Amino acid sequence: MSQDESSPSPADHFQLGSTAALYGARVGYHPDAVRYALRAAYRARFHTELGENQVATPLRILDAGVGTGQLTEAVKALNIPVEIFALDNSHPMLIEFRKAHPDVPPVEASISQLPFADGSFDAVLLGTSLHWGDPQQAPQEVLRVLRPGGALISLNSVHEPDSDYHRLIHHELTSVLDDNPMTEDVIAGGRLKLGNGYRSNRPKVFQNPTPMEPEQLRQLLRSLAGLARAPREVQARAWAGAERLLARPENAQRVVVPGRTIVHVANARRSAPRRKGNNHKKQGPT
Repeated sequence: MSQDESSPSPADHFQLGSTAALYGARVGYHPDAVRYALRAAYRARFHTELGENQVATPLRILDAGVGTGQLTEAVKALNIPVEIFALDNSHPMLIEFRKAHPDVPPVEASISQLPFADGSFDAVLLGTSLHWGDPQQAPQEVLRVLRPGGALISLNSVHEPDSDYHRLIHHELTSVLDDNPMTEDVIAGGRLKLGNGYRSNRPKVFQNPTPMEPEQLRQLLRSLAGLARAPREVQARAWAGAERLLARPENAQRVVVPGRTIVHVANARRSAPRRKGNNHKKQGPT
């Protein structure tokens, strides 16, 4: 049967529904990766280890680029003493975030212009979001709101590049990735280049293979903002690759997405200079 003009083309699958509402289909963050990140932040800030069942001073954390709250949820699940604040520049994302985390008041703002006072946080967590900020301004803004000894911690949920999942689907994204110089380091696991004021450590990788039903994989693809903005021919090729992957007999009921969580920890060497001429209202901790 021929496709009429009212039926969606393969490319239209990436436009159906709200990208924000579909974020829950994404591969999350490995619990061990989140635990490693928080312990690294605690060690850097308080110069001591965070032991099991230890009564500890809560870490004051900003989840920057919070999206719908996958990383916030992973932090809460560890029962480590933290005080969480959230920020994202997408109103639809924050609508979904509020549904899942009514106890964490979010702020709508950019990572590159944080509406918080200097020295507000012990750690700033960026869950697959650092590359969305301005590559020069965002790291310096994070540095400004960190307390002495604080840490920028970038956790990135990505996939194994040497996999059929990448070859059939995600290689299409290489033609539409932005030109932010941090994108390659974040995705490939290189040492972050954040500029003056940071000591960047080698990243640690946690394997995170995630089984999904076929429709979950389709929802994951629909949630990819970069792919949703891509030319229709790129969308069509990526969608066709996904269907080829799902057509394999071993993937009829379940497909394993070869995920991994890459954790970058960058310790603040010093505080950034105070922002001059800033008229933004300061929110959150002081």
